[in-house]
Amino acid sequence: MEAEKELGIEIDQHGRIEKKREDEGERKARGRPTKAEELAKQRGRADSLGSVKDLILKRKRKELEEEAARAAEKEILDKFNETRRTNRSPPAKIKKGEEGKGKMATEDLLKEILRKMEEQEEERKKDKEEIKNEIKGVREEWKRREEIWERQKKALEEKVKTMEEKIEKLEMKGAEENEGKEMIEKMKEIEKSVEMTERRRRKNNIIVKEKKLRNVKERKENFEKLMEELNNTERSIEEIQEIGNGEYKMRLLKCKNWEAKRDIMKKKKELGRKYGSFLDDDLTKQERQIQTEIRKIAREKREKGKRVTIGYQKMWEDNKEWRWNKSKGRLEEREDFHRSQRRE
Repeated sequence: MEAEKELGIEIDQHGRIEKKREDEGERKARGRPTKAEELAKQRGRADSLGSVKDLILKRKRKELEEEAARAAEKEILDKFNETRRTNRSPPAKIKKGEEGKGKMATEDLLKEILRKMEEQEEERKKDKEEIKNEIKGVREEWKRREEIWERQKKALEEKVKTMEEKIEKLEMKGAEENEGKEMIEKMKEIEKSVEMTERRRRKNNIIVKEKKLRNVKERKENFEKLMEELNNTERSIEEIQEIGNGEYKMRLLKCKNWEAKRDIMKKKKELGRKYGSFLDDDLTKQERQIQTEIRKIAREKREKGKRVTIGYQKMWEDNKEWRWNKSKGRLEEREDFHRSQRRE
């Protein structure tokens, strides 16, 4: 209607459109037209004004269609966004009356939860990476020390070998006795130094030997249970290595310190019976030779009906204790020993 008024057009009660005449006096001045003229004018005016009305209605229809299209597009976008929010959020039934305040509060809560979850995930990844780096560093340091020791050990062995060759040459040449003794003493000192270094390196280690069980799976399960018990409280074991060949495996356990090893070895008999394993110290070559010799002596005494128990470089026979004399290379009876002093 407003557009029609702007164009100076009005619609009467019978649906006819007439153009306003701004000067009413002009119509009066021309005089009253005849009936035929009046009819002709009205027919012409109706034709021209009818086309104007069609144009206006067509324009209004186009505007309404465009407005309806925009409204439909907006409604589709709103529904699409609502669907996306619904899919990403936890399922919840929200009444239309509660959508005002509840919707904003729920969105804020979800955003906060997601933010905290992301922070926790980042923190977890960071901790995991730090632990991995620490473990890697420990392994690299251990490997580096092992390599250094192997080089030192090899160098010392070369020195011992060289000195042995010199001694042989001196003996062959009939060198003086004093010079030969000095060389022998020096060689013994080097051997002793190598032995002590090797003992310190093995001090916190334990050797686990499997008992001869036929079932491989059972042996594996027993070892896993043993490790679980040893690490149940103090995380006593730092590293496990498989050593040797053969059907029945031997494993080297590296304890975190001497106290942890001592606590385990106090229970070695109980653990051995429980999990079908032998637990022993990680001995050097020289220590193994001594223990082998002591076992041989103990076996001979048992065959004679004696009650014998073996310890580290010592042996008990009835009410006697025998200890290994390193300088003499043999077992010697301890004279001041009493049965109450015995420690296995």
